[in-house]
Amino acid sequence: MNKITFTVLAVTKTYSGYCIAGMDQNGEWVRPLPPDRESKFFSSLAYENGELVKVGDVWSITNYQTETDKLSVAHTEDIRIKRFNSFQLVNQLTNKALINFVSSHQESYHELLDTLDARGRSLCMIKIDEFRQVEEKVRITFIYKGKKYRNTTFTKGFPVTDLKWRAYLKGIQIPNSYRSIYAIIGLARKEPKKDIYKEYPMIISLITDPDVPILDSYPH
Repeated sequence: MNKITFTVLAVTKTYSGYCIAGMDQNGEWVRPLPPDRESKFFSSLAYENGELVKVGDVWSITNYQTETDKLSVAHTEDIRIKRFNSFQLVNQLTNKALINFVSSHQESYHELLDTLDARGRSLCMIKIDEFRQVEEKVRITFIYKGKKYRNTTFTKGFPVTDLKWRAYLKGIQIPNSYRSIYAIIGLARKEPKKDIYKEYPMIISLITDPDVPILDSYPH
């Protein structure tokens, strides 16, 4: 049986559930899906001890299978966990260790373009120069290698679904200077029933040095 050592790099809210994404020990993207084959999202973020899943958690996943999304074909990173006891929390990285991990696995301009254009992938992590909030909305623009990215749709700014950062963008003062910032871009799935016919990009995680603490309101 194959085993994945999986580091959580993004935790987002999607409707009434939660989406989790990260990388394995080789820097390959993984998006775990819950045992319920009817759902793409976890119904809870709580471990058995009541602690909440957060960025920097490390799991051991032992019973899973890859899964293809026939509707959103760019979602090539999905795996379906067979049972809830198929994964265990085995470590929680300090922010320094987390920064070392993402620094060693940051991706390139071409991988960013492939993600934005939904060419065979739906996740990407890049080190950005800076980001700016858009007009007090839960959206940001960012600068990467000197170029400003506003979004690939008509609405200015990328929606931010990162559960930790949404709380800050809703009006809480945040630092404006960082030694490093890593942005993870993820694609939303198509939902024809809701007139969503295109996989569009969102900011699903921001990882910074120095760290920004999780607020008491997390994960709401």
